[in-house]
Order: sequence, then C-alpha cells, then structure tokens
Amino acid sequence: MYIKQTQLADKIQIDQIHEGRGSIKRRPLFKEHSRLPVKFEVWEFEAGVSEGDHIHEGVDSLEEVYYILTGEGMMTMDGDQISVRSGDAIMVAPGVDHGIFNPGPQTMRLLIIWGAPSGEYMDEG
Repeated sequence: MYIKQTQLADKIQIDQIHEGRGSIKRRPLFKEHSRLPVKFEVWEFEAGVSEGDHIHEGVDSLEEVYYILTGEGMMTMDGDQISVRSGDAIMVAPGVDHGIFNPGPQTMRLLIIWGAPSGEYMDEG
C-alpha cells in the first residue's frame, strides 16, 4: 500500500497559532492515513507572520521538530533569539518556551513534526 499527496489537491488550512501574528498556511501530511505516533505538516509563513511563543507540558507534553525548507526566520527558545534558515533543523523538548517568526522579506516554509515523547533526554555535551 502507498498513498501519494499532491500540493495542488491538498486542502490547505489557514490558522492563527498560539496567538501569533497573522495566519500560517498549514498543509497536513497523511493526517487520516499515517499510523505513526507523530503528526507532520508543512507550514508557510508570509513576511511578518509568527507562531506565538508557547510551552507544551503536563498532559499536553509534546516534542517538536522544525525543519526549515525555504527562507529564514527567528525562533525564540526560553527567551533567547535564534536565527534559522533553509536546511536548519531544531528540536524542542517539552517544557521549553518557544515560537517562530518570519521577519521577511521572503516567505518561509518549514516541515513541523510533533508527538508525545517517551524516555529520558540526554544532554548533548
């Protein structure tokens, strides 16, 4: 079995997320078909659009991975500003206050993957 999604046929959702600025175009991938314990979408941010800063903890505990496909942006991680660009991958553990913003002028596209973590985190050092 295989399933192919095409961008032209997909229904695009347009949402404000976590009280961010503007609206993010969201393309869910295999939402009803995948049995993996994660969700994944392609998000598109026009200049000036952001996902508001937020924390996943407690019963809503999530790990998220952001992979920047095109463009550049700024992420906030526990108050620190981190520059991101095409080809960068960022993992956000539960309990980290985070968000992402496209200062422009180009559109920024990213793949976001999220799910409930299992096991313990190890320091990267």
